[in-house]
Amino acid sequence: PVFEVINMTLSCTSLSGSMRGIVNGWLFCTIMLPVTNYRFRKSMGWEVNAALLYQAYIPTVARDIIYGWGRGIMSGVLNSAFAPDTFVQKSCVFGLTIFA
Repeated sequence: PVFEVINMTLSCTSLSGSMRGIVNGWLFCTIMLPVTNYRFRKSMGWEVNAALLYQAYIPTVARDIIYGWGRGIMSGVLNSAFAPDTFVQKSCVFGLTIFA
C-alpha cells in the first residue's frame, strides 16, 4: 500500500512516468526498509540498532528503483495502447501494469 500511496501522490506532479517511478522506488525503499529490517531482526531474535535498520540499502534501493522505473514505463505504454475511459477499464490497465 505504501508504494501505491507514494505513486498516487507523485501522479500530481509534472514528472514523467519513468522519472516518477525512479523517485517512487527511492522513496519507498528509504521509508520502508527500516521497518522491514526491524521486523525481520525482531522476529529472528537478533540485535536491533539504528545502524542495522538500513542494512542492504544499496541493492534494495537499486531493485526498487528499477521496479518503479519499469512500472512507470509500462503504465505509459499500456495507457497509450488502451486509452481507458471508465473506472473498470482504468482498473484493468492498472492490473496489467502491475503484472507486466
